[in-house]
Amino acid sequence: MNSQKYEWNNWQEIDWETVKIAVFKLRKRIYRASQRGDTKSVNRLQRLLRKSYYGRLWAMREPTQESPLNQDRAKQCLVKLALEPQWQPKFENNRHSFPSTMSCHDAIEAIYHSICKQPQYVLDTDISKCFDKINYDQLLSTIEIYPALKRQIKAWLKSGVIDKSRFPNQEAVISSLLANIALNGIELELKRYAQTLDMKGKNGIQILKKDQKSSLSLIRYADNFLVLHKDINVILKCQEIIENWFSDRKLALKPSQTSITHTLYEHNGKTGFDFLGFSIRQYPTGKHNRGKSPRGNILGFKTVIAPSKEKVKAHIKKLGDMIDKYRCQPQSLLMIELNPIIKEWSNYYKTVSSKDIFTYCDYILYQQLKRWAIRRHPNKSKYWVKNKYWHTNGTKNYLFGVKKNGEIIGTLLQHQATERVRRTKVKSGISIDYASEIDGSKW
Repeated sequence: MNSQKYEWNNWQEIDWETVKIAVFKLRKRIYRASQRGDTKSVNRLQRLLRKSYYGRLWAMREPTQESPLNQDRAKQCLVKLALEPQWQPKFENNRHSFPSTMSCHDAIEAIYHSICKQPQYVLDTDISKCFDKINYDQLLSTIEIYPALKRQIKAWLKSGVIDKSRFPNQEAVISSLLANIALNGIELELKRYAQTLDMKGKNGIQILKKDQKSSLSLIRYADNFLVLHKDINVILKCQEIIENWFSDRKLALKPSQTSITHTLYEHNGKTGFDFLGFSIRQYPTGKHNRGKSPRGNILGFKTVIAPSKEKVKAHIKKLGDMIDKYRCQPQSLLMIELNPIIKEWSNYYKTVSSKDIFTYCDYILYQQLKRWAIRRHPNKSKYWVKNKYWHTNGTKNYLFGVKKNGEIIGTLLQHQATERVRRTKVKSGISIDYASEIDGSKW
């Protein structure tokens, strides 16, 4: 990476597009070397990236976008830049984490594809104190890196202090990546078990091993994960396999967060489950509204994924608290605070069935703002208050906005104005940089 042509004297002069392209190209070379199993080339390119001018610039830029920069966070980011492309081809199909391209929306899409054609039992659990109890020695032996980089990671692990808290923790830049490396392999273990199942088709013939493997799904987001299968006995056996696999790595499931439910029928007093803020459940359908499988078989149910009740309540409460906080402030300042909250929440849930929930949130928000407006003008009529704070723009009525010289200069965002966009799941093994270039989620 010849960076002598581009050396900037101050931060504002840096051409980040040039830096991005240079780092992207080198990470792509690491990814391809890892794909073909060339460990020597991987380590050589990782050394080059860690020592490069562009790599160090990018490592300083990323942490500053989320929090103040310090030396440890910049070093962690630089190591992450080198490790990510090495491990991307090795990671399992349904492994997801933030802020990786394989996001929570990919996890939800994977769940949908697993259950949309057949109801399933679900083991929902997470790992107890995952970031504190990971077997560090085993983790270091798993990572195929050159000695200097291994010593750096080992020093972080042994020191136990990064950003004034125990490392690795969920605030650390590299902790999510290290956790994914440590937990890599559990899906393969379950798939091996799935191949031994006695599963026969309708004709009484044993189904193919690839179909046996695909009948069982494991979806993991950080240290939370699900196991899905149509047979309750298989789910119970998978729980036993997972517990044994974790015990070798000094990990354990959290009993209070472990449950088994069914997506269509009531099991253990509950139907369906919540995951990553989404409510996932199937409902029986009538004779005039029945979906069909790819082979034309009638399903008799529909799969609905929507925002969970807890997250809807929390969102409404957050909006209400913000309105109470700005009860004596101008309308424009209140809108400046509310709009990012509405936009972020709506964008998170725009990939699922949220139309009715968005309409409900807008109705509750209107009631909250109506109460806010009336309390500000106790001696005015409700008609006067309505005309002051709510306006009409074309065919849209009751827009909470600010008028100046008879023109609307700003309005409050509405949840229901967010269009639904179906998420396309990122393919397993794809380069994280290439996938990010497609959806714009990283660069």
